[in-house]
Amino acid sequence: LLTLTRLVLVPFFALLVLDGRTWSLGLASLLVAVGFISDLVDGYLARLWKQISDFGICFDPIVDKIFVLSAFAVLVNESRLALSPLPLIMIIIREMMVSGLRVILLVGKSGLLPAEKFGKLKSALQFSLIFVLTLVLCLGSIQATQMIVQRWTLIWNILFWLIGIFSLASGFPYFRQSW
Repeated sequence: LLTLTRLVLVPFFALLVLDGRTWSLGLASLLVAVGFISDLVDGYLARLWKQISDFGICFDPIVDKIFVLSAFAVLVNESRLALSPLPLIMIIIREMMVSGLRVILLVGKSGLLPAEKFGKLKSALQFSLIFVLTLVLCLGSIQATQMIVQRWTLIWNILFWLIGIFSLASGFPYFRQSW
């Protein structure tokens, strides 16, 4: 249920960011926080109640990918942030490669490939950056803080590049483990 809730948040997040008003950007920031917290609670409760399922192992990372890729696509489209699309492409490559590996292992009857620690850290960093960027847009929509937001564009891009590189690198343990 928590996994599917995150999936439902995706179009609402996109619509709120595209709306661009201060209140909608603030609400979009809140949706990112809710999505990330629900991901943490989902995993915690599954382990606590020993309710780890094939559904959870398969669909939790897929929903996270949908949320993260959609959010970054909307944020890259936002001209006020001036984000390079290349880190998003790196993230897409990583997500498709790891997802493809999971499918190959399932079809080959090798079993499910659970999340690695680097993969979990990657997700936390991605959600955090999406939250910060959405909050930056919210603050940037307020007249008094527009100049501050514009001056930090280089910082947002550096952070986005670092997340892109880390995301790509976090895929290697999956291939090493499956080898």
